[in-house]
Amino acid sequence: MKKELHKVQRYQAKDIMTLCKALLIALQVAIFVIGWDLMQPKIRFFAQTSLLLFVIYAIILFWMHSTYKSLRVGSSKLIHLFTAQFLTLFVSNCLLLMIATLSIRQLPNLWLFIAVFIVQVAVSLLWCYLAHQLFHAITPPKRTAVVFDRPEDESAFDGIFEYTGKYAVAKRICVQDFQAPYDELLAELSDIESVFLADVPQEIRSLLFRYATNHRLSVNLYPTMDDVLLSTARRRFIANIPMLKVSIGTAPLPVRFIKRTMDIIGSGLLLIVASPIMAVVAILIHREDHGPIFYRQKRLTIGGKEFEILKFRSMRTDAEKDGVARLAAEKDNRITGIGQMIRATRLDELPQLWNIFKGDMSLVGPRPERPEIARQYMQVLPQFDARLKVKAGLTGYAQVNGKYNTTPAEKLQMDLMYISEMSIALDVKLILQTVQIMMKKESTEGVTQGQTTAMK
Repeated sequence: MKKELHKVQRYQAKDIMTLCKALLIALQVAIFVIGWDLMQPKIRFFAQTSLLLFVIYAIILFWMHSTYKSLRVGSSKLIHLFTAQFLTLFVSNCLLLMIATLSIRQLPNLWLFIAVFIVQVAVSLLWCYLAHQLFHAITPPKRTAVVFDRPEDESAFDGIFEYTGKYAVAKRICVQDFQAPYDELLAELSDIESVFLADVPQEIRSLLFRYATNHRLSVNLYPTMDDVLLSTARRRFIANIPMLKVSIGTAPLPVRFIKRTMDIIGSGLLLIVASPIMAVVAILIHREDHGPIFYRQKRLTIGGKEFEILKFRSMRTDAEKDGVARLAAEKDNRITGIGQMIRATRLDELPQLWNIFKGDMSLVGPRPERPEIARQYMQVLPQFDARLKVKAGLTGYAQVNGKYNTTPAEKLQMDLMYISEMSIALDVKLILQTVQIMMKKESTEGVTQGQTTAMK
């Protein structure tokens, strides 16, 4: 009975947080509506044009909240939550400013527009703090068990538990300590609300899935490569038989055409806009050690084709004098002073816009890998070359959701997810999320000292 009451309380807490999120969006839209009415006094509040703009703004705002995950209270650190809110409002307001200018054929009062943005940001900052406090006050951490098969997997999810306070690890269970029919294992889960499941035998997985279904237990699974491929499957019905079709292929021709058009226009505009920044970076690199400004390196793109990627040089000219291809490590002494700065801000990637404009790369796609390192990865992961079904990209699932030192297996899983779901809407979403990732220092973490690749 106590357990059932606890679940009802969690359900009510979820409803309360949903209402809080709806209230925030309503406040953000209301502030914009009031500001717009002040900006355009000649247009009546209920004029058709204004009403349409308000609806468009609400839709854009909701989509941006989803894109930047800015309403995920409890799943993000407070600073990341506020950063996401700031980006959501900034992008939404800029888009609406462009739409409004075209709609009323005049530029709205920019100072009032900025004032509206500042008020929205202030309200969002207060909401982030209060919502964060409220969530942890009404939502106790879930009693969590980590289930693993190998001793080295016991701490596989510690990074998640450190990042969010949603889970309280009550038990760490090694399945090797139990024997079939595993009644004792299931008894260990009787007071558990959430399970994090590492790489365990299929028999144990199936058992826990069935148990979770009957006992309303949430299971968080670290996926195998087969799991990832299965998650991309399309549902089909053949002769009244339900089927799952697993196929990793290329995007349809119309999607590829629009994607290439976006690459040309996007990279061209960004090259023009970023040219002053690129000029300053080039001068600083040359002044530091009088070496070459750019760094060219062989990389792989669609079909295994090799091309020369162009980057601003961030390392000493003799960084690989021993001929061994290696990734940058934490506190790598090969990185120059200006190199530290441009790597942290991702400015070293800007010259790749020329690779995109030429057609070697796309704005969105799997990160291009060096041929030598790719060969090492494929010895352990034969499926690694499946990433080459599409053009390499400047950003993508692995770049947004992973880090520089993310393992090749995890990068492959994320890249396969992208390839199977590839669409123009997804590309736009990933491009917008890239701005957010650039603000996170941990996304540029190097490999451990002594490692030459991200393989662990």
